[in-house]
Amino acid sequence: MRLAYLTTLYPTYLRQLYARHPGLGRRPWAEQHSTLDRDAFGWVGVWPRALAPLGYEVMEVILNARSLGHAWRREQAGAGTATGPEETAIDQLRSFAPEVLWYDHDDGSLLARLRAVVPSIRLVLGWTGSWVPEGRTWEGTHLVLSCAPETVDALRRQGVRAEVLHHAFDDRVLPCLEDHPPRHDVTFIGQITPLHMHRERLLEAVCRQVEVTLFSPSGEAGPWERPRAEARRAAYAGVQALRSLGIPDRVLRDIPIVRRAAAWPRPPRGPLPEPLRRTLQPGRFGLEMYQTLQDSRITLNVHAESSTGHSSNMRLFEATGVGTCLLTDWTENLGELFEPEREVATFRDAKECVERIRWLLAHPEEREAIARAGQARTLRDHTYRHRAAGLDLLVRQALAAGPATGRR
Repeated sequence: MRLAYLTTLYPTYLRQLYARHPGLGRRPWAEQHSTLDRDAFGWVGVWPRALAPLGYEVMEVILNARSLGHAWRREQAGAGTATGPEETAIDQLRSFAPEVLWYDHDDGSLLARLRAVVPSIRLVLGWTGSWVPEGRTWEGTHLVLSCAPETVDALRRQGVRAEVLHHAFDDRVLPCLEDHPPRHDVTFIGQITPLHMHRERLLEAVCRQVEVTLFSPSGEAGPWERPRAEARRAAYAGVQALRSLGIPDRVLRDIPIVRRAAAWPRPPRGPLPEPLRRTLQPGRFGLEMYQTLQDSRITLNVHAESSTGHSSNMRLFEATGVGTCLLTDWTENLGELFEPEREVATFRDAKECVERIRWLLAHPEEREAIARAGQARTLRDHTYRHRAAGLDLLVRQALAAGPATGRR
C-alpha cells in the first residue's frame, strides 16, 4: 500500500538545519532528505521505517522545505515549470500515486486540489494535536487522528470521524547520542506560546524557586525581545486586516512579510516574564534535542492549555526513551502509558513540582531507577514500530468503511 505523508516543519528548525550544513540547499534531493532523516526531527523518517514491515511504501512531502522541493523538481523529467511549493507537492503526489494521503496541514484548499488531481487517493487522514481548529478544516478528510483523547471527543461531537493515535519514541536515535555525565540538573524543552499559558504560569512559579534551564524558540532573551514581540503583534494585526478585506489565506502565505503571521491561530504573546527570560536558551530540535534530554538529570513536561486532562504529547516518550527522569504533570490517563512514581515522576501543581525536583535531585539512586524503568517501558511499548500496527488497523478499517468524509 502506498501512503503519502504531507506536512510542514518549524521554519526555525529548517533554518538551523540548513545553516549547520552549508551548501545543503544546492545538493541533490536524496542528500537533503537523508540529512533531514538522520536528524530525526518530529516524524521525519519515522513512518517509512515503521510501516515498511507491514507492506507500506511511504513518501514524505515536506511542504515548506523549499530547497528540498526545488531539488526534487530539478531532478524530475517532465515535472513542468511551476516552482511553488504547492505545485511541487501536487506533482510529487501525482508521481507517487498514493492510495492513502496523510494530510498533516491546515490548508483545506490545497487538500481539495490534491483530491481533484490525484485520482489514486482512496483515503485521506487528517492530524491534530490537542488543539481543535475551528471552521471547516476537516472537510475532505475521511478520518482525523489525534494524540489527545479530549480532542477526539471534541471532534466526534462536531460529527467528525476521529481516533486516538499516541505519539511514540524514535529509537533509531539512541546509537546517535553521546554517552557522558549529565550537564543539566533540570531542563524544559518546548514551546511557550498563547496556546501554552498554563505552561508559562507554572514554569514561572517553578523558576522562582529552583533553577530550570529552558530551551524554547518561543521567546528571545535580550534587548530585542520587546521590539520583536511588538513586531509580531503588528504582523498579526496586519494579517487580520487583510483577511477582513477578503484576501484568502493561500495568498497571504505567499507574502513574505506576513507569511508566518498568517499561520498563527491566536495573537502572539508578549515578552516572557523575567524568571523565564533569565534562564532561556534557544530552542533545540532533532538530535540536538534528544542529546539535551539525555544530558539532563530531570526534564519537565507540562502539557498545553488545551490538553491538561490527558497525557498526550511527544515529550513523554522522547524523554523516557533516552533514559532521562521525566517529571510530568499528572493526568487521568497517565497510568495507561506509564506507572506513576515508578516509571515517571509526577506533580499536580507548581508547589508539588518544586518539591519533587528538590527530592529527585537529593535522591540520585531513586531518580535513576525511575529513569531506567521509564526507558524500559518506552522501548517495550511505545516505539513507532508499536504504533504502526495501530495505524495500519485504522487505515484498513477506514478503507473498508467506504468513501464518507470526516464528518459523519
